[in-house]
Amino acid sequence: MIFKQVPDRRILHFLPDWSDAIGSNVLEITVNQPAYAGTTPPVSSLWANGTNIKWYSAASGGVLISGTELLVNGQVYYASQTVNGCESPSRFKVTAVVDLTPSSPTGSQTQNVATIADLIVTGSMIRWYDVSSGGTTLPGSTVLESGHHYYATQTLNCLESASRLDVRKIP
Repeated sequence: MIFKQVPDRRILHFLPDWSDAIGSNVLEITVNQPAYAGTTPPVSSLWANGTNIKWYSAASGGVLISGTELLVNGQVYYASQTVNGCESPSRFKVTAVVDLTPSSPTGSQTQNVATIADLIVTGSMIRWYDVSSGGTTLPGSTVLESGHHYYATQTLNCLESASRLDVRKIP
């Protein structure tokens, strides 16, 4: 099988090319939720290019998994396709790696405001830092200096984003 990665927001989809399927294929995917979502994605967020794709709990036999079932980190899923009423005898194996770490908040990367509290970003429980990694959190009263960069994270479900939005103060 040939796989290509197609990003949709931050959920990753893999499309197998069923035409040359030979032997066993294993694919590990990472599903990252978009910044505004705080829940585990369902099996329906997996998408394979084929006809009438079905997801199962085993390489053969097993339980047909509902699209509404939530993905489980480390869980193995198996996909088949049905063409002209005949289901494929082999299934491809996918291991889900569910990363619920939120993405950075969003906003304009250049802003002309006076203090940290005046910066406009979209996210939840915003924290501002003086550097892109590590560093010190800045209080809202911090006066912004022209040309300097300030870095924002957001926290969802007690998890702080690993990446930071870089905002530069413009005159």
